[in-house]
Amino acid sequence: MPWKVVGRKIWGLILASLGVFMYFYAFLAIEYEHARQRLLYVDWDVKTITAGDYTMEFDITEKMYAQFIKNFFDETNPLPELF
Repeated sequence: MPWKVVGRKIWGLILASLGVFMYFYAFLAIEYEHARQRLLYVDWDVKTITAGDYTMEFDITEKMYAQFIKNFFDETNPLPELF
């Protein structure tokens, strides 16, 4: 009779340990995949950076354009005025 009680305790310990092992394995697998996907996203984000990510648009007034022509525009430059 005592052997049956010990056997049940050992089987209970084995099943509980197996359950804990399965939980930790699943947890680590999910965390690994989560970290991997974060790295893949950063890699994709770096590969798809364009100049549009760092540009802005604003209106230019006549006064601003006249100041540009007066102070900065170089007629000897081979690039056209209206680019």
